Amino acid sequence: DYLETRPTNALNKDQLASNVENYGTYINGINLLMVYQQGAFGQGYCGMFNLLNFHGNLCGNDLSYEYFGNASPLTNMKYTSNDQAAWSSYSWWFLYQIIGQANRILASIDDAQGDNDLRDFYKAQALTYRAYCYQYLVQIFSKRWMDSNNGSSEGVILKLDDSNETGAVSSLAECYAQIYKDCDDAIALYNQSGMDASNFYEPSLALAIGVKARAALCREDWETAATYAAMISDSYDLMSATEFQSGFHTANNEWIFGGYGDENENMWYYTFGSYYGYNGYYSGAGGYSLVGNRELVDALADEDARKQLFLAESLIGANLQEYAQGGMMARYLSPAPGTPAYNNMMSYMMSVPGVYANLRSTGYAPALPAFYGQLKFGVFGLPGIHHSVYMRAAEMYLTQAEALCKQATPDYATAQDLLYAVNSRVDPTYQKSTKTGQELIDEILFYRRAELWGEGHDWFDLKRTGASISRKGYANGGAGSFGALYAVTVGPNDNGTNDWTWVIPMSETQYNDAM
Repeated sequence: DYLETRPTNALNKDQLASNVENYGTYINGINLLMVYQQGAFGQGYCGMFNLLNFHGNLCGNDLSYEYFGNASPLTNMKYTSNDQAAWSSYSWWFLYQIIGQANRILASIDDAQGDNDLRDFYKAQALTYRAYCYQYLVQIFSKRWMDSNNGSSEGVILKLDDSNETGAVSSLAECYAQIYKDCDDAIALYNQSGMDASNFYEPSLALAIGVKARAALCREDWETAATYAAMISDSYDLMSATEFQSGFHTANNEWIFGGYGDENENMWYYTFGSYYGYNGYYSGAGGYSLVGNRELVDALADEDARKQLFLAESLIGANLQEYAQGGMMARYLSPAPGTPAYNNMMSYMMSVPGVYANLRSTGYAPALPAFYGQLKFGVFGLPGIHHSVYMRAAEMYLTQAEALCKQATPDYATAQDLLYAVNSRVDPTYQKSTKTGQELIDEILFYRRAELWGEGHDWFDLKRTGASISRKGYANGGAGSFGALYAVTVGPNDNGTNDWTWVIPMSETQYNDAM
């Protein structure tokens, strides 16, 4: 029919429901959308990488990347009230895109023809995706729980059907209730179906459990957070020190959820690996280094496998201030080629087996390695081919430990055991903590920073705990590793920061009659 305007690759509800296996293909499309380039916002807007990079990493305390130039209005919380900022507009649009696709599945799958177990399984995956995205939306666009008047402050728009109707903003408490419900329903359906994901980039039973633990931690529902995180810590082993130093580019048994990448599904110069990988394109061709927080790195033992993934002064035998004040830097924190520090850095990288193997695999090495440059994230193909980790078991160990310390009847002994499990497998010198109370909580939060560095947790943890951004510079003998524009202190409720709550983008408010 020449009047038919539906795209030939689009399925209506009846067509989708004609065979339950169609939903598996649909879910796989959402998996791709999680890492896909959305060109309407710009070439670098590639799903979860963009969200975790801009919000989770760059706005936090512990990571600096000079390639982005003057991004200080973003990282210093100056754009939170800007309803036209691309960073927040993209996150809103992207997360609701995933939610919309999940809702399309949920709107018709109960009528799907075929195997009942498959139906339950795909429905569970759609619910998991919806909960996963709503959890990020409330973290970015709503107040932290402690400032929410027990959840009565504004949350986000709870879109639970596949219509094009606009909706009003729900309360934060209502949003968390929906996240809990989606996770609970998903968990029941996974168990009822007897099926689970076979690939790390698919929603799974463990992801639904992990999302509920994350939500409960943000909601300060400590008992629930501890209970659900324990379901992961009781069933998932942690990666070894050798695995920790292997590049974080290929999934292993600790990964719960992540993004897929290979030479056939390659975002070229706009992936996490292209930007950040120490053996990726921008490090090798552009000489740009991703740098860790000097204070954080130096507080770790030299024997700690996590510290060994940074070009720290104590590991390379060179003094940052000697080079910074002596005019021996080529750029930023990168010593000039041919200097002793530069040579020591190149030698050090060759001495770490996992790092050396990755450098050989791509033939790319940092052209201008930097003091405190990272060696955690590598790639297995150029310009930046890799898998990305969005959730892994160590997060759940640390979530359980923190929640156990904060619940009505603290269990410090179990929290100490969990922290020891995380630290002892990468640091042979770590002694089991004997701390309790706030001292133990502070230790858990410190090692959470070290363990999950660069994985997109930093700013989210600062926001939920009401902590400050506190970055120190290296100029004029400073103890930090940040440039002057980024060496700032920003409190959780400072004027001009909107309590770190990004406003809903104008692209939504202009067209939503219910707001």
